[in-house]
Amino acid sequence: MTKASAKRPAHTAWRRLKKNKIAIVGLFIVSLYVACAIFAPYISPYDPTKQNLAKSFFRRVPSIF
Repeated sequence: MTKASAKRPAHTAWRRLKKNKIAIVGLFIVSLYVACAIFAPYISPYDPTKQNLAKSFFRRVPSIF
């Protein structure tokens, strides 16, 4: 191990990660999930705490006439 790699383990880890294409895809997917979780209040138009579960089992009857 050289002095440069001993000082910067994050740089060494990033170089190793860049060589593995499947790891890059996995990193992208995890980053996408994290971004969706952070921006969920802006993405979703409905408030999850204001649900009416009593009405969730009602069947909608289509209007025939």
